[in-house]
Amino acid sequence: MEQQLEQSLDELNVSIEHCVNQLRRARQERDEALARMVVLLKQIGAADHCNGCNRPILWVRHRNGVAAPYDSDGTPHFATCPKADQFRRKKETKRA
Repeated sequence: MEQQLEQSLDELNVSIEHCVNQLRRARQERDEALARMVVLLKQIGAADHCNGCNRPILWVRHRNGVAAPYDSDGTPHFATCPKADQFRRKKETKRA
């Protein structure tokens, strides 16, 4: 009986150790996921709406620091907005 009790305690200790290791792994994965989320949130600005067509857009900040509007499916909003021309900058003509 004493031997069975010792075996049960050993199994319990192994089980507890396994649970602790699983918890540590889960916390590490959570911390890594949060770090990736912070990076993404720094790139993506607040959700907004287009001033031309009033559709929802996301502002994505590119590596060069310029923010550009995107649809929720990842398409550049300038490609889908029916009023994109009203936001285009006019090109300067060179004078001779």
